[in-house]
Amino acid sequence: MSREYQPSIDWLKAIGLTLIVLGHFADAAMLTLLPPIYPKQIGVALFLYAAGYGLAREQRSTWQVLSRRLFDVYLYGLAAALLISVIGLATFGDALESNYLPFIAGVNVVLDDFPANPTTWYIGAYVHILLVWGLVLRRFDLRYRTVAMILVGEVIVRAALIQSAGAFVAYMNVSNWITVFALGLVEGRARALPAHGTGHVVDRGARLSPWTAAAFLVAFVVAWTMTLARIPVRTGFPFMTIALVPQASAFATSVAVSTLYLVCTILTVRAVRSVPAPAVVRFVARNTLIVFIAHMPVYYAVQPVVRAAASGYWIRVLLYLVVGYVALLIVSEVVRRLTNRLRLRERVLSAITPSPSPVAGSSGRSSFELT
Repeated sequence: MSREYQPSIDWLKAIGLTLIVLGHFADAAMLTLLPPIYPKQIGVALFLYAAGYGLAREQRSTWQVLSRRLFDVYLYGLAAALLISVIGLATFGDALESNYLPFIAGVNVVLDDFPANPTTWYIGAYVHILLVWGLVLRRFDLRYRTVAMILVGEVIVRAALIQSAGAFVAYMNVSNWITVFALGLVEGRARALPAHGTGHVVDRGARLSPWTAAAFLVAFVVAWTMTLARIPVRTGFPFMTIALVPQASAFATSVAVSTLYLVCTILTVRAVRSVPAPAVVRFVARNTLIVFIAHMPVYYAVQPVVRAAASGYWIRVLLYLVVGYVALLIVSEVVRRLTNRLRLRERVLSAITPSPSPVAGSSGRSSFELT
């Protein structure tokens, strides 16, 4: 199966990262959108769809895929955790050991609310997603009807975990994201199908134009937000709670969460599927990992300075974005250009296993940019 460049995946990475960063830097302005979730969670859903899409088109062995996708995560993630530990010990005597939990086979998912660097919870979940793909889902020819069955299971398991283990475990667990991931697998394998009765290939996503999909997405977000404003919703994190039927609040919340993840992901994918990715989108897409890992520590570091320098909310948000998003993107690009991580990766992995033979359809591009 071809691994040709897909501009839509760059769009999903860029949009996903921007939603996550905005969700942290401008959280007060986004709290009332899309209850019972927070808009930054749609960014995570877009990354999981993109991950599924890319994995579905892999022809390499499972070991080759997993080792290469996780190498950059561990390289940059552990480097950041070590740096944060050094700074923490030097400034307030705390090594912030919870930042290492995601790298111990994602144990943070069951043992910790969030690491001290909160976005790195995703690394543990990503490890689990890759294992589920490699051990289970790669063996099956998934179809849309399978995704529908997975959706039902996702709702039930999430509700049960909210009740039994708490919202944080339910949020970080693979079951919280499995439907959008499975959808990416399905559409990655079968984006183009032969039209009935012809030898031509048609793009199934082309049935909905980008502008139409974008309009539907905006209308859905507005309608959902206005409707949920009339329903009792208790604040909380990582999920709010729909309290319309108290005895079934966990189930109602779970249904709403899955609906939002799935609908927003589908409409976003359809909106960008046939749109070329401009240079700025490609730039953001290839630098997602370092920005994702570092933007919250940078935010914590500059927060006192920004608050002292600016009293206006949006001025502060702008300053956070300049330092914690734009500047980090530039730093990431410089790091990428100065370090030959691909050569380092191959040296490390070849020391563990024999060098793999070239595989048709394998890509020389970075195997992990949050996907």
